[in-house]
Amino acid sequence: MANQWRGASVEVKQAISPDDPDFAGALRALKAGKKTRRATWPRGTYLQVVKPPVVTEPAIEMALPFVVCFRPDKTAVPYSPGHDSLLAEDWELVE
Repeated sequence: MANQWRGASVEVKQAISPDDPDFAGALRALKAGKKTRRATWPRGTYLQVVKPPVVTEPAIEMALPFVVCFRPDKTAVPYSPGHDSLLAEDWELVE
């Protein structure tokens, strides 16, 4: 992946926006290429949009971006928000 995954060294940069700390603000930040997280998540956990490379063999093109959750244990999983995250107002930007 193109991003530098620093795991547990990821630090909170700022709140998404004092007027917009909800999932909508986090989604706008993700679409702009920024990393986001919930304030309640373990340190080193964050979300980022990734664009997979084009696969040539077999002839399958994976061109749609998706959101990945990077975790402190150096694992990454696709992210789909639950109702608690959709309604939360503690979203933050990370460096």
